[in-house]
Amino acid sequence: MRRVMSVIAALGLMMASVFFAASAQAAPTYPPGECATLSISATTAHIGDTLHISGVGFTPGDELDIVIHSDPVVIKHISVDASGIFGFDWVVPDLSDGNHVITVEGSSNATCPIDPLEIVISGTNPTEPGGNANTGAKIAGMVGIAAVLLVGGTALTVFGRRRKASGSHSS
Repeated sequence: MRRVMSVIAALGLMMASVFFAASAQAAPTYPPGECATLSISATTAHIGDTLHISGVGFTPGDELDIVIHSDPVVIKHISVDASGIFGFDWVVPDLSDGNHVITVEGSSNATCPIDPLEIVISGTNPTEPGGNANTGAKIAGMVGIAAVLLVGGTALTVFGRRRKASGSHSS
């Protein structure tokens, strides 16, 4: 019975650690501190949303084209400042629904490749007329907490039954 309790407790701890570690970890860069990094304020958007696109670790003075792909379109031609940083706001144009990739072209940073960004476009902004309202709840966190509570409750029930059974035999 102890083995069952240990297995249940271990499974609960594993589920909790995976759930919380996945939400808390940042993506590592390789090699650390040497690569230019492109980032965006959100990876899902609607037509008409404003996203902030930025980059760090670029060669100061570089002239860059920020390009969105399916059909390559230059989002912005920008100069990197003296600190190797750039940033700008971009309003999502009328793009087809689905995945789109944003890349940097014209960088003289040859140390390592600049990872492209992938964003998902889905229809018009729900706050604009004709858009669909966002009526769903994000339940991933709730499901993870429920799983941890379920495992914990099961372990307590098994432990309680075992304790009760061992107490009734000692009389």
